Order: sequence, then C-alpha cells, then structure tokens
Amino acid sequence: MNTEKETPSVKASFFMEIFVEMFVQLTSFYFIMKIRLTELPLNRCSGEGSGMENSYETMEQLEVLQKSLKADCGNCAALCCVGLSFMASADFAFDKAAGMPCPNLQSDFRCGIHEDLRRSGFKGCTVFDCYGSGQKVVQVTFQEKDWRSDADTAKEMFAVFPIMTQLHEMMWYLADAMKQEAAPLLQKELADLLSKTEQLTSLEPEKLKILDVPAHRAQVNELLVKVSEAVRSDAIKRHKGRKKQSAEPPQRRLDGGGFKRG
Repeated sequence: MNTEKETPSVKASFFMEIFVEMFVQLTSFYFIMKIRLTELPLNRCSGEGSGMENSYETMEQLEVLQKSLKADCGNCAALCCVGLSFMASADFAFDKAAGMPCPNLQSDFRCGIHEDLRRSGFKGCTVFDCYGSGQKVVQVTFQEKDWRSDADTAKEMFAVFPIMTQLHEMMWYLADAMKQEAAPLLQKELADLLSKTEQLTSLEPEKLKILDVPAHRAQVNELLVKVSEAVRSDAIKRHKGRKKQSAEPPQRRLDGGGFKRG
C-alpha cells in the first residue's frame, strides 16, 4: 500500500489541470465555437408546446443567425459614430457627447480616419461591435430613414440603438448556448428565450424605448449561468475520467509479451 502523501506541488498541478480544462470549455462556449453539425436536426430546440415559433432547428440555422448578428456598416447610418458618447482615454482621443456626430464622420457615413484609427487614438472604435443592431435599427425599425433629415427621428434612433444592441448581444449568446451539447435539458428554455428576444427586436420605437431591458437581461443571464455550470460540470467529469484511466496500471500479457526479454 502506498502511504506517501501528495505533495503541495502535485495537488496544485491537479487543480491547475481542472482549471485549464474549465477555461478551455468556457472559452469554447463564448468565443471559439467549432461545432459543425450543420445537418443534424435540433428537435430539442423546436420550442414545441411553448406557444412560440422557433425557426432555428439546425446548427446551420444557428450559425446563419450569429453571422447576421455582426455589424454591417454599409447598411447602417453611422449610429455608433453619432448616438454613443465616449470620453478621452486610452481608447478615445477626445470627449464626445451622445447625439453629436464624431468630427471624423464624413457625409457618406464613412469614417475619415478608418485606416488610422489605432494610430489616431481610437482603439475603442476598432473593437466595438453592435451585433448587427445598427443595420436593424436603420433598415427595419426606422425603414431606412436618415437621422439627418429630422431631429425627432434622430433622437428616437439614437435612443433605440443601444437597446437594440443589448437585445442582439443576448441573442448571440443564447444561440451560442443552444449549440452546447453539455446542456441538453436546457435547450427548450434557450429556444423559447431566443424566440422571445428576437420578437422584442421587432417592436416599434416607442415600445422599445420603454422596454425593461435589465429585467430581460437578468432572465437571460440566469439561463446562461445554468448552461455555463453544465459545461463546467461536464468538463470536470471528463477530466476525472482521464485521470482515472491514467492511474490504472498497464495490463501485462500472460504470454510474456508485455515484458522485455534479456
């Protein structure tokens, strides 16, 4: 019987392995999804019996949805360059109030220093993503209206834009969570909440402006935490399984094939 105790370094190594495995799983969950089961029907995501229509029944449809939740500046009207505020910092070269066009914005809604944003002190612009809410507000919610043509329209568009951005961000994470095979029992809830969130993005401007976004985000966060816990639990189980396999002594062949001969 082996009476030797594990040294602190061994214990630290064991917990570090668990941490690394968990980190990899969470990173996969939130940032580098590689699942490509595009032809596999997601019957568990159909939302049957929920009273909601859910059109995302395959992995391919979820991938298409997520691709649509990316900024398409060509179909926007520079809402992020006008409607949002920023302060002079490591990310921005100067202060700008919400509703005021950035001095670098040109008449065609293009940025005059787009190729030199980082060198000009606008690193924040290079990493910002509206999750496709800009083109949704311009093309759908306001039916291609130009905020420059009417002050009231501009005020409404700039008020709706950050709300739509939050809804689109939630949709992206819900779609990502639906692709996690570690949480099969949560798929119906995810599908229902994704459909509900998508329906909210189709509301009229007046209804969007009074939408209780924090309450809806809390509901989404609660469900995403459950998915995250399921992913971590699955990672720990698989880690323990590998540790158990590596701890088992090698099998020796009775014919002596497992031993070296002198």
